[in-house]
Amino acid sequence: MIKMKISKIGLGELDTNCYIVTDEQTGRNAIVDPDEYSPALARLFNAKRITKIDYILLTHGHFDHIGGVDKIKSIFNDAKIVIGAQDEEMLADGFKNGSFLFEGFEQKTQSAADILVNDGDELLLGEIKIKVMHTPGHTKGGVCYIAENSIFSGDTMFRFGCGRTDMYGGSGPQLMASLQALADLEGDYDVYPGHGAATTLKYEREHSPYLRRDI
Repeated sequence: MIKMKISKIGLGELDTNCYIVTDEQTGRNAIVDPDEYSPALARLFNAKRITKIDYILLTHGHFDHIGGVDKIKSIFNDAKIVIGAQDEEMLADGFKNGSFLFEGFEQKTQSAADILVNDGDELLLGEIKIKVMHTPGHTKGGVCYIAENSIFSGDTMFRFGCGRTDMYGGSGPQLMASLQALADLEGDYDVYPGHGAATTLKYEREHSPYLRRDI
């Protein structure tokens, strides 16, 4: 039986949720949306005795989700940087990734993406199958990663909310369509968003103004 362990840490000025996903059967690891490589994250790696990371999974290309990529890549050289194909352009562009909004700060990655993913693609983390769902709207190439009964939703879906659409590549109609596609998934999932508290798909279907079907 596959056992997936999820650890969460808040990183950066915007308290971005970063997740470490571990296949306990094989000890393989992936990290989702590392905003920075902080002392707290280093301590978490040490506590979990992580010596290898297979994937750096980016739900989208905004600066507060990519800030730790270069440092993590330099420590875990074999880690593959994964991002939606249409968001690749954001990695090295301070305007497109939104960092230009902060005076004196521009966030770019020196590392290029290793794997560009599209809707329906799959990655294997040990025995865990990670499915990619393209969910544009917050950005053009935003994706959710679905593993077992969990969805890493980035800034597409929050608890009772969703991401903004007024930055580069954003689209309100596309985001609403992406949220509806998530709502239409069969069954229930634990949802791990890019900011804020975790939730479940069932709870959001029943309570979120963006997913409820009776309004």
